[in-house]
Parts: sequence; C-alpha cells; structure tokens
Amino acid sequence: MDMKKKEFWFIVGSQHLYGPEVLETVAARAAEMAAVIDSSEFIPCRFIYKATVKTADEVTSIIKEANYDDNCLGIVTWCHTFSPSKMWINGLSLLQKPYCHFATQYNREIPNEEIDMDFMNLNQAAHGDREEYTRLREALRPDLPKTVTRYPDHYRKITKKDFFTTFETYENENREILRRLDACAATHPEGVDAASKELAADLLDGLEAHLQTERRWQRKAGRDNMLFETRVLLAIFLT
Repeated sequence: MDMKKKEFWFIVGSQHLYGPEVLETVAARAAEMAAVIDSSEFIPCRFIYKATVKTADEVTSIIKEANYDDNCLGIVTWCHTFSPSKMWINGLSLLQKPYCHFATQYNREIPNEEIDMDFMNLNQAAHGDREEYTRLREALRPDLPKTVTRYPDHYRKITKKDFFTTFETYENENREILRRLDACAATHPEGVDAASKELAADLLDGLEAHLQTERRWQRKAGRDNMLFETRVLLAIFLT
C-alpha cells in the first residue's frame, strides 16, 4: 500500500449565521492547520483540508463521499466556531470509517483578560472549553479533600501484609473521583499540566481548610500527627 496516496480528511464545522467574513477566516485557518499537519514527518498519509460544513446536508454529503473514496482512511473534525451537534448526528451515523475530533483552538494561548464577543464568536473552543473546565473544576472542588480526610487511620494499614490490599481498596473507593479528575483536566484549554497545577492547589486549599477545623489541630502534637497522616494519604492519592 502506497501510504502517500492515502488521506485523512479535515472537516471543519461552522454555520452560515457567522457571515462570509468569518467563514473565510475559518476556511483559511483550517487550510493552514491542515498544511502544517500534512508536512509533519510523523504523518505517513496526506492530511487534507476538505471543507467547512455549515448545514446537516453538507455534513451528510461529505461523509458519504468519504465512505466511497478508497483513498480516504478516515476523517478529523474540528469546530472553529459553534457548530450544533444536531447538525452532525445524521452524517456521523452513516460514517463507515474512523474519525477523531480536535478539542483545541486555533490560538496557542487564550487571551483570557481580553476576550470579547467577536473573539468568542470566532473561537468557540477558546471560551467553550474554559467554561466546561470551570464547571467541572467547581463541582470537583468540595470533593477533592475527601480523598484524604475520610481516611484518618488509613496510614496505619500500610504494612507489608496489607500493602497491596490497602492501595486496591483506596483506588476502588475513589475510582469515580479519579475519573472526574481526568475528565476535568482533559477540558483545560492549555493542557493537562496546567489543569493539574490548578487542581492540586484546590486539593491543598481544601485540606488546609479542613485541618484547621479539627480539634487536634490546636495542639502541636496533634497537628504533627495530622500532617503526617495527610502526607501519607496524599502519597497514596497521587500514586
């Protein structure tokens, strides 16, 4: 198989309501992104900007075309502006090839302090992803400290005999919050590393607030014991 004859199609979603000027910008940026990816030494096939689709019929038409084209290995979608999910449902239900969606934005950095309506209309992911991350982070914030505070005697069980059982129990009991952490971090517009720093700060702030409400915290010996317990539980959580 000559891989250089095979293609992945880059299909970008938008809507007519944005007007011709915005749609021209979307198309130009999509072509630019595709050209950069296509030139990468790590991509064995062609990466082709195919179209900016603006209606459900356009989505369905281009997906049918991808199905019938032997050189098309799959599609990559991206929504530069807002593109309603219902516009994609029928077309994607017909798709017979692999696909992935770019959860990203055109800009490397988001100008959070300078965002206005024009920027948001053109760069849906820039504020949409930030809003989703903020929503998930706020929902997580009160639950994060519980991964430590609800195990006051857990560190005593970390003996040679119970070591693996203790870790397994902890992981099972916190599986849902770990899943939510991963989901939240994945929506951060600047990447998982940036999300990890902010979520870690939330965890430590929550723990500090909790510890200061405990009676033992008022005595030095009690405070030292609580800090030791907290460090051990943090090590388990971070592991």
